[in-house]
Amino acid sequence: MEEAIKLATDEGWRHLPTLMLVNDTPHSYALECVFTDPLFWQALGKALGWELDGEYCKSGCGCVRGDGNLHDGALCSWEHRESEWKINWHNFIDHLAEGGTPDSFFKALLPKQD
Repeated sequence: MEEAIKLATDEGWRHLPTLMLVNDTPHSYALECVFTDPLFWQALGKALGWELDGEYCKSGCGCVRGDGNLHDGALCSWEHRESEWKINWHNFIDHLAEGGTPDSFFKALLPKQD
């Protein structure tokens, strides 16, 4: 959880200054404000290289829409995808609703640290 906040902050996310204690350590943010802020999720997504919402080739070739790329003799087909930050934000809310904790969510979400 702390790593997710650090990653988002490193990508430019700024939180409102409030004070709370987490494990008897003062922090300058309230966690409920962090995890309900879409700008936090956008900055975390930027730090982790998540895709933004938009049109993507279903084949995953990375082509640009309208460039006429062919796959197995057929033109690329396109689909609209939701931003990964928004999908992960909704997954976080679902995780909490199912009894999970922020720590367990971010432990599964973030890349393993060596």
